[in-house]
Amino acid sequence: MWLDKIEPYVSWVFRVALLAGVLSLAFILYSIFAGKLGTLAATPAQLKNLQLSVSIFHWSLVLMAICGILLALDVKALGIALVVGGLAVHFGAPWLLFGYVGKTQAILAIVATLRGTGFWLVVLGVLRAAFDLMQWIIELPDRKKQRADVGVGRKAEAAQVRIARDATMFSPCWKLPFCREVIRKQCPAFLAKKTCWKFGRGCYCDEEMISRIIKGESLEVIKAPTRLSKTGKAPCGRCHIYLEHQGFKYKMLSPLALPITGAVMFFVWPIWTQAFMAFSTAPFWDALSFDAKKLTPEAMVTDSKTSGGLPAEQVMQVATILFGVLIGFFVLIYVCKFIEWFVYKAKL
Repeated sequence: MWLDKIEPYVSWVFRVALLAGVLSLAFILYSIFAGKLGTLAATPAQLKNLQLSVSIFHWSLVLMAICGILLALDVKALGIALVVGGLAVHFGAPWLLFGYVGKTQAILAIVATLRGTGFWLVVLGVLRAAFDLMQWIIELPDRKKQRADVGVGRKAEAAQVRIARDATMFSPCWKLPFCREVIRKQCPAFLAKKTCWKFGRGCYCDEEMISRIIKGESLEVIKAPTRLSKTGKAPCGRCHIYLEHQGFKYKMLSPLALPITGAVMFFVWPIWTQAFMAFSTAPFWDALSFDAKKLTPEAMVTDSKTSGGLPAEQVMQVATILFGVLIGFFVLIYVCKFIEWFVYKAKL
């Protein structure tokens, strides 16, 4: 696999990024507390060095996240961890630094960059979680088949292979693999032109019916009720034939998850934005604001200019979009779960 070939290089980049991140963070903390940049104005040289250190810290975290995704593809919780960590950095940095350190031009430079860092961590986390979700969707039919223990999932007969070559989600059980021709000719479900999962019994689950067919019993005897038909509890969820059929159905329906999610979010978005703004208080967003007009007078002594200032209204707007995207992702997850239930549990 190509990931195995690049793993040593990715691991090396991760270590370098980790070292650079630790050193840059140490310099940032030293500049804040030793240089008292939370209460005093920074000189142009101090501000330049600080901005460089924060940029190094930003790219170190982003590179570590990318390398971590490549090195830990089997860790399913990594995407959620990156999203949570990104949100913590995105909203926690201004709250912590503005609230407990100060609100100067130097702190503004740090917060503006860390806010972007948190945003990219969230993006990477969502992409990783989306990759895990797509992998889960693709592998679901195979995982369901692995649980099958009713019948024999052996290679189909040559004649049946030809019959099942063009099988679709609408194909009946006798046009799918594993259906044996010698049994099919006398199968009550086939004779009734009704799929075995709708008929209530079939050639894989009803051993009593199969025994009658093999013994050459009359058609009346074969059609007579059996112990399974009397219980009405055919084990379709563990049958090779049924799971093969539902696999076709799932592969046809699962691509609908994205447009369904898009439609849901389209109609929900106006309600979401109004509700989010209604439950959000202005002082909270003001505390997270990067508006340079609200800096302390001491911080404006420097002639250096720092970009990235945002008023509280824009911070709230970005937060609305960010959390809205996360809600959309969770809607996608539950739409996929509903399709799984619809196909494998409801048997529709």
